[in-house]
Amino acid sequence: MLLPVFFLSLTLLAAAGLAWYFRQPWGRWALALAILTLGLIWGHISQLEPKAGLKNHLNTHLSLTGTVVQSPKFYSDRAVYVLRVKGIKQGERQWQADEKVELVLSYRRLGGNPASFTRYRYGDVLQVFGQLQLPSGHRNPGEFSYREYLSRRDIYTRILVFNPDDVTKIDYRPPNPLIWAALAAKNRTTEAIENNLPPKARGILLAVLFGDQEQLDDRQVQVFRDLGLFHVFSVSGLHVAFLLLFLFEITRIFRVPKEKLLFVGLPVLLFYAAVADFTPSVVRAGLMSSMALFAYFWDRDRDFYTALGVAAFIILLFNPQAIFDSGFQLSFIATWGLVYLYPLLDNILSFLPAWRKYLIVPLAAQLSLLPVTAYYFNIVSPGALVANPLIVPLVGFLVIMGLVMFLFSLFLLPVAGMMASASGAVISFVIWAVEIISYLPGAVFQVRTPSLLEIVLFFAALILFREYWLGRTIKNGEDAKNSQKIRLTAMILIVCLLGALPLIRGYSQKDLLKIVFLDVGQGSAVFIRTPAGRTALIDGGGAEGHSQFDPGARVIVPYLVRQGIRRLDMVINTHPHADHLLGLYAVIEKKPVSLVVTPPPEYFLEAYSEFSSFLSKKQIPASVARMGDQLWLDPRVEIQALAPDYPLTKTRSDLNNNSLVLKLSYGQTTILLTGDIEMEAMEVIYKNHGNQLDCDIFLVPHHGSKYGLYEDFLSVIKPQAAVIQVGERNTFDHPAPEVIRYWQERGVPVYRNDLHGAITFWSDGRGWQVETVLGIEKGTGFWRQAFGWQ
Repeated sequence: MLLPVFFLSLTLLAAAGLAWYFRQPWGRWALALAILTLGLIWGHISQLEPKAGLKNHLNTHLSLTGTVVQSPKFYSDRAVYVLRVKGIKQGERQWQADEKVELVLSYRRLGGNPASFTRYRYGDVLQVFGQLQLPSGHRNPGEFSYREYLSRRDIYTRILVFNPDDVTKIDYRPPNPLIWAALAAKNRTTEAIENNLPPKARGILLAVLFGDQEQLDDRQVQVFRDLGLFHVFSVSGLHVAFLLLFLFEITRIFRVPKEKLLFVGLPVLLFYAAVADFTPSVVRAGLMSSMALFAYFWDRDRDFYTALGVAAFIILLFNPQAIFDSGFQLSFIATWGLVYLYPLLDNILSFLPAWRKYLIVPLAAQLSLLPVTAYYFNIVSPGALVANPLIVPLVGFLVIMGLVMFLFSLFLLPVAGMMASASGAVISFVIWAVEIISYLPGAVFQVRTPSLLEIVLFFAALILFREYWLGRTIKNGEDAKNSQKIRLTAMILIVCLLGALPLIRGYSQKDLLKIVFLDVGQGSAVFIRTPAGRTALIDGGGAEGHSQFDPGARVIVPYLVRQGIRRLDMVINTHPHADHLLGLYAVIEKKPVSLVVTPPPEYFLEAYSEFSSFLSKKQIPASVARMGDQLWLDPRVEIQALAPDYPLTKTRSDLNNNSLVLKLSYGQTTILLTGDIEMEAMEVIYKNHGNQLDCDIFLVPHHGSKYGLYEDFLSVIKPQAAVIQVGERNTFDHPAPEVIRYWQERGVPVYRNDLHGAITFWSDGRGWQVETVLGIEKGTGFWRQAFGWQ
């Protein structure tokens, strides 16, 4: 595949050379296409993983020897290092390697005490014993994939360590003197900050100065992101601009001649980029600032778009995968938007006095980032227009103060500590101000995830409108005629593009039933959207014991937000076991719910008492369903309760066997949802409904447990697809091998959350289509329509 594209690139390069030689205008297009095709080749090559890498030794215990090659990250419950592995030992076998791995030292099993582990530093050579794992990937539609995030940094495996004795420092060999010096200086400043500021203020200042976000608490992350202020925690153009301002003032005071400024500025920019860990935003800002310094040194005009393009080209040349990084996209789009949209907004807001520039800058940034922040964070932030003009100047003051603190920390650490303490008042005001703004009505709105097509249409409309509006300023001659054509064309295209958005959205989901078996770990959660747009959630997952994982807050609510679901018409709990019920608390806290349905609570003694009290406190109507009841969600979708009929007692598990069992019918498509019923309940249902149990899609009872293998029941349902909601590496050994074997022998495809991630079925009432997050797609003859269903 690559060879034809490579020869195409060479042909285009040759054509561009000939066009340049013969002065043909189309040569620039040939050159652009050649660069594009070469970029595609380079991007494909960069995706290739090491063939003989550490991934060949997953889930096995081994000993690694490697060097810490990046700035460590210290969180409240773990420390994270990146090792360049050079040697591997497993038993008597030893071999060499050259690959990066993420090392996670977890404090959880040691009472959450970070002091239990030694803090290692850049350049430490460590010997680590543990089990290699894959980083967590996305398992539900639209989720963030930490695995892909690490792979873009050439890290494909991680090793999790709970015992401090499994990590030993054996040497100290910093691989890069620049990074070593930068991190050593940074550690001095960090020491001054940590010793003189309380935790909340400390987290803010470290994030502002160095982009280190590990010490920010969840509330700080949320409120700064909601108000469009999170960019102050990514070292970028704002920070570099204040750095250059500080540098210019220092050189002016010491009367450094202009011709020497370049030789001072470039090393300072490089050093600061190293301190900030060479993130895409600081590299972009550093490259553009370097080009500005060269232009200043040679008395040349500065070309913003050329500088932006060169910065992107250099970053992608070294790491083509950076183009998929949200930080790269946000940094470059915001920078483009500030310059490109400023004239438009300045023209529109010209009736305002001179202070309008303080409004235009955040407005231009927010407008350009609108679809991107909606895509990654599902928010739109009108509050940013208030927060940015107020907070950004204060952040600039903190940056300058931090730079002075940085210098003093190298020689006079007590003075740096005093400055850190002095900055606390400013930081406290910043924290107070953003909290106040966050509570203003309409400060932030949650929105669904836009499709890529909608993002393209938005930018097309934005660019066309800008060209139309600014084109009105051309008054005379031939330019006026061309301007009229531009205006007319732009207006027609804008109207067509904007009008197409709701049509595309509506057409893609017309007359379709959607059922999503979400991956909530070892538990069950099923989301339903009917052809009329009505929504229901059946169970919410939930972790038992001491686990801190809440699938309701971490999986289901974010999924509903991404889908644009503002209200659930119905929430159904099949039975009150933790892995079906606990996640519903977070869902009901965050989303309005019209009705909650459960099986008769008296069948479960006191198991529903807490949940019933919670619903009463929230004033949410509750209803009971038992055998023979119909649940009315959508006139075209019939939901029939097949069980429970009467309370089953003295079974292997009464809570499981009294689960609510539902049969959904839409046209010719039927789905049977069985909760956690076992053999005793299956026998009763078989006797009551033996001739009504046939279905197309079957949710295998009790996560594939062997206690749900009742062949009389299973022999009459005859499904075309079986679904098992089961957690990856669960402690129950679900699903049972005999259950899998039963369906395989009958040629029924089995879809499992542990292997396939979330499983989504669509039906038009005549056939069905299935798609899994981890890549399986199959159907019964009905074509999935275009425009990217979610």
